[in-house]
Amino acid sequence: MRVERTVTIQRPIEVFFEYLATPENDPTWAPAIRSHERSSPGPIGVGTRTRMELSLLGRTATYDWEVTEYETPRLLAYRTTSGPLPATVRFRLVPVDGGAATGLSHAVETEPRGVYYRALASLMPTAIGRILEGMLGNLKDRLEGKPATASREPGAAPSGAMVVGAIVVAAVAVASLLLLRRRRRSSKR
Repeated sequence: MRVERTVTIQRPIEVFFEYLATPENDPTWAPAIRSHERSSPGPIGVGTRTRMELSLLGRTATYDWEVTEYETPRLLAYRTTSGPLPATVRFRLVPVDGGAATGLSHAVETEPRGVYYRALASLMPTAIGRILEGMLGNLKDRLEGKPATASREPGAAPSGAMVVGAIVVAAVAVASLLLLRRRRRSSKR
């Protein structure tokens, strides 16, 4: 499944791409990300590995990512290399307004596997879309020098990178409910 949202930010494409392609900046616009750092040496490019620590619903999780596409200043993509839900995050940038602004397309692709993730699949596009909208609002505010609105302050809304974590938590909840029902049915027999 693929979910995509777009935004136009009043910053030149080169400045915007440099900010976006620095994983250490992610916590400034994605509040649930505690840290996102390179775990392989050298500059960012295809093959670079990163490690992200995020917090969701009072729980902290760590995910490893790999840069799969990198074309400065127009394209950046990561894929998960660890975790129960495979995902790819892709950023496409285009100059607009004669180069004074940048259009950004932010897409998340994931393939729910297993019975529990598939059970949640119909809910995922709406949830992912809302998370992406909040993240892009934070990013726009940050790069345009605007104060964050109350709904966009750190900790107020989940980030797009939290999509994987949110889905995992929801899947665990659904799995727990299904297991409880099975136990109750088998104990009645």
